[in-house]
Amino acid sequence: MLGIDPMTQRDKMDEGLGVILRLLNDDEPFSHKGSWFELNDAALQIRPLQEKIPIAVASTISPSGMKTRASTVRACCRSRRTRKKA
Repeated sequence: MLGIDPMTQRDKMDEGLGVILRLLNDDEPFSHKGSWFELNDAALQIRPLQEKIPIAVASTISPSGMKTRASTVRACCRSRRTRKKA
C-alpha cells in the first residue's frame, strides 16, 4: 500500500506513531533519526489543550498489530506529569 514494503510497514507505523506521541506529550524539542525519517529539534508550535490525547489504533489477529496497539495504549495512558517525574 502506498509503495511501502508490507514487511516493514508495521515497524514504520510503530516508529512514526511513537514520534507523534512524543511530539504531543513532550514540552521540549527533540531530535529523532529513524530508519525512514529524521527530525531535528522537533516541537509542536501549538500545544494540545488536553493532558491525554485519545489515540485509536486498529488491531487484528496479527501478533505485530497487537504489540503495536499494546505499546500505544501504555504510551498514551501516561500524562505529561507522570513522565516528568520518571
